[in-house]
Amino acid sequence: MDHLDNWIQRGLEAKAERINVSEDMETRILREVSARKREEHGRMKGFGKKIAAAAAAACLITGTCYAAVKLSGEESHTRMEYTSFAQMEKAEEKAGFNGKFVESFQNGFTFYLGGTGYTQGMDENGSGIGKEYSTLTLTYQNEKDQLLSLNITNGDPYVDAGEDFAEGYSVLNCKFVPPDYELTEEDLAKQESGELNIAYGTATVEEETVESYGWVDDGVYYVLSVSDCDLGSGEMEHMAQEIMAAE
Repeated sequence: MDHLDNWIQRGLEAKAERINVSEDMETRILREVSARKREEHGRMKGFGKKIAAAAAAACLITGTCYAAVKLSGEESHTRMEYTSFAQMEKAEEKAGFNGKFVESFQNGFTFYLGGTGYTQGMDENGSGIGKEYSTLTLTYQNEKDQLLSLNITNGDPYVDAGEDFAEGYSVLNCKFVPPDYELTEEDLAKQESGELNIAYGTATVEEETVESYGWVDDGVYYVLSVSDCDLGSGEMEHMAQEIMAAE
């Protein structure tokens, strides 16, 4: 494990244990991860847009409280720092917009962690382009220790580029990999066929089936994501209705 990997691991483990990490360390982690991702950009072309629905899932699936995820044509950073639901008012202030969310769902998922971040489109060289949008992320946990994420943004780079936001229910086969991961021939073949979506930024390689449900309300974009939980479209639609009924 090299010096960069040590930085990443220390930051992730510290966040996972809810230990305060210095702003300087976080800045270095983000800078180095972003640099590594730009180096990898040439091998990341062609990734499906729908992986954006699983942006928050990279941190919840690996059990960490901090994640920086590079997607095809998009870069997102999320800092999970709010440990109580009441603190989400502060999160909204930090994000600069209000979203709808609940403390718990009827199916047993209850607030676990919350955070803020941003998402922005990327050009072919891996540099930020267009408007940077704020994000609110909430993770929920049930009695089986399964984790679900709600990602809320005040805009979408893909919509700005004239593409459609993926509304409704979808299922994605995802492979989350470290920043220095080398794509195999099998990875490339599955990526090309649309069987697999790959996101960089985790400490270890994780393969998951991610269910997502997306919708738009008054210019705000919502995506629910859950890993290997088999909720189904009806259950996720009901959860979305619970959110939209929130005060």
